[in-house]
Amino acid sequence: MAPVANRGKLVLDATCIPGDIRYPLDSSLVSEARAVSEKIIDSLWLQLKKGKKPRTYRKIAKKRFLSIAKSRQPGSKKAQNAVKAQLRYMRRNLRHIEHLLRQGAITSKMSKNLQQRYETIQLVYDQQNKLYFAKEGKVKHRIISVSQPHIRAIYRGKQGRRYEYGAKVSASYFNDGLIFFDKISFEPFNESLDLKMQVEKYKERTGAYPSSLHVDKIYRTRDNRQFCAERNIRMSGPKLGAPRKLVDPEEQKQRRADEAHRSTIEGRFGNLKRRFGAGRIFTRLKSTSMASISFKALAINLITISGAL
Repeated sequence: MAPVANRGKLVLDATCIPGDIRYPLDSSLVSEARAVSEKIIDSLWLQLKKGKKPRTYRKIAKKRFLSIAKSRQPGSKKAQNAVKAQLRYMRRNLRHIEHLLRQGAITSKMSKNLQQRYETIQLVYDQQNKLYFAKEGKVKHRIISVSQPHIRAIYRGKQGRRYEYGAKVSASYFNDGLIFFDKISFEPFNESLDLKMQVEKYKERTGAYPSSLHVDKIYRTRDNRQFCAERNIRMSGPKLGAPRKLVDPEEQKQRRADEAHRSTIEGRFGNLKRRFGAGRIFTRLKSTSMASISFKALAINLITISGAL
């Protein structure tokens, strides 16, 4: 049986689908975690109702945080001192929680929300303690939101903003206008490693490999080029090696056409974010956020098939 000829064009790219979170500042993050620890102390103490309720200094702690939060330009030194102060209040609260648990209080009797956030604030305390007291430069899987601990900072390096906060997706865009999110992750990743998987998925969906693959510079690795060459797939962009002084006019024309076709996925991302609500995801859980992102891709594909877009 003769092999199936390559057909169609495939465009690959990655984008960030932002979540609905407050701009992440360490001072506000630690203050929020401290406030949660105070609620946990209240809940655990109500179970026991014996002895004197542990002192949390919540009014003083909140006042110290607001003095920095209301400052327009507090300065790095003041901001660092504010975080350290909140961490000290939080350390005291975590010790009170441990003491209440030893006395017989049970975390399972707290609300489900507080149970989940108890684990989160312990991680927040450990991470921020390493940054500000142990002076570790970076922390892996750094939490930037107590209410949505799965969200991470995604480096994009675009004009006006270096980071976006939400899910990163690897997308495939077909020449018939359909878009598929092949990978959704709240952890940063290198999208060039998904090229082989996305090309194979294209074959599963269409029955053949694409005749041409339109990607930006990050995808044009030696390994990916070899993978495409073995399957007779033409990858857009210049060849490896030093740029030639004299470029064939036909080759230059082909590059411009390839780049024009590659940019069509950017327009699709714009439609998804502006018209279909992918510019900000309002669901709170990791599972519901991933489902919401997938549904938006499904919605735009259905409208594309119907001819309305």
